[in-house]
Amino acid sequence: MFQVVRAVHQGRQGPQSSNMTSPALWDPIKGGSMSEDRLINTSPRPRVLIRGFSDRPDLVEKLLKVAETTRHIKSLIEVRQAEWDVLITDRGLPEGDRRQRQLELHEHIHAICIVGETASDWLIEDNDRWSRGIRIEFKHVCQELRRQSDLIPALRDLVRELEPVLKARPNHTIIQHTQTPKSSSISFSSNSPGMSASYDPPPPIDAFIETADGFALAARYRRSPSAEAWILPNDTPDPIPWIRAAFGEWHSSAPDRFPGNPDWSRQPQWRTQREQLALAELAKLADAHAAAMERFAQQQVSLRRELAQAAAEADQYERALLTQQSDVLVQAVYRALQEIGFKATDVDSQRPDGDHLEDLRVEDPDVPGWMCLVEVKGLSKGAQSGAFAQFIRHQLRYQKETGQPADRLWYIVNQFKDRDPGARQPLLNGRDEDVHAFASVNGAVIDTIHLFHLLSEVRCGMISTAEARTRLREASGRFEM
Repeated sequence: MFQVVRAVHQGRQGPQSSNMTSPALWDPIKGGSMSEDRLINTSPRPRVLIRGFSDRPDLVEKLLKVAETTRHIKSLIEVRQAEWDVLITDRGLPEGDRRQRQLELHEHIHAICIVGETASDWLIEDNDRWSRGIRIEFKHVCQELRRQSDLIPALRDLVRELEPVLKARPNHTIIQHTQTPKSSSISFSSNSPGMSASYDPPPPIDAFIETADGFALAARYRRSPSAEAWILPNDTPDPIPWIRAAFGEWHSSAPDRFPGNPDWSRQPQWRTQREQLALAELAKLADAHAAAMERFAQQQVSLRRELAQAAAEADQYERALLTQQSDVLVQAVYRALQEIGFKATDVDSQRPDGDHLEDLRVEDPDVPGWMCLVEVKGLSKGAQSGAFAQFIRHQLRYQKETGQPADRLWYIVNQFKDRDPGARQPLLNGRDEDVHAFASVNGAVIDTIHLFHLLSEVRCGMISTAEARTRLREASGRFEM
């Protein structure tokens, strides 16, 4: 017969069978497991350390409520890192000067870094195995931002809430790898100078949102096989939803350290009927929104195509009044006068080669017998009053042909054609005496800017074509709108 004996060793009840083992717990330092009966005074997970934020006591108060087990510290030396799961900080992950001995953050700890702005760039993390570290650079100038299309809905919503803050910035804090890689080989000790090791590539920076140049503004990276680091801007409107989203992401890979679903109350089996009905309505609204967005997208494509066509046509006609010279400008002026209701004739096209006179002859159907001789010029510089001398020849030739002088002489000029029209000086600026002299022989100088505005007012219905013709027909000296 065998006698069953209960063994008692150091105050603990021994196992009743050699096949019975205690539940295993994960050991964050050794990577193995330890028996549950070896640990007492444990705290609920996740266990969250909060370091820094000395100038933001209100945020510290909120952070202390993100989990059941939290602690605000000044330094990692205050805790045994193996007992903790997350570090939330406003500085780089290691402590101390890299030229001396640093206090590193253990690789099992997830990190959330809410970067504060300082006078210079600083390092987030530089693992000894990596060829490059992760750093923060300030004062990066960029207006355009790029969204990431592969984010889960919860993160996508958080990014949308962050966008107004980023859009309002004059410059940005960006997250990137350090510029200079470490040497490809290192000596482990003075006793073994021949031994060397190559570095691993740094972990990719997975951006939540980035600049148009591809620099991350909020991001995450895998700092070890078992832990991530999330980096958020200092001016994130509310970091708490981001922290809860991170816990939710880490729950799927480490359910023992992030037990339960932080959003369990949002799962279908725990919702009330009222919530379910509201969700159903939201789903319908989402479908309607998606359909509307598809319609809007199609309309946008159509309108962009229409805009491109309108811009191309304007470049050949209306905007040519402000940008072109020579025959292209003459044709643009011809079309504008025709649209206003004048009868314009391209005289040069009807004359033999070499016998060039005025560019256009213009008649008004409201005033039979009225005639205007038009010279059109496009200039890179300002107009010169010396061009008035051409009209003597034009007028003499016309009078010889018809037996009477023309009623009006128009000098239509697109000056400083390569400048913004809004920044150009008045036509024949400082040459008022010459302009008055030209007016005395029924002459008018017309900047194509004012012809452009006159045409626009006719099209908008602000004035009639008859009124527009009257304004031009009666113009004397410098014509202005």
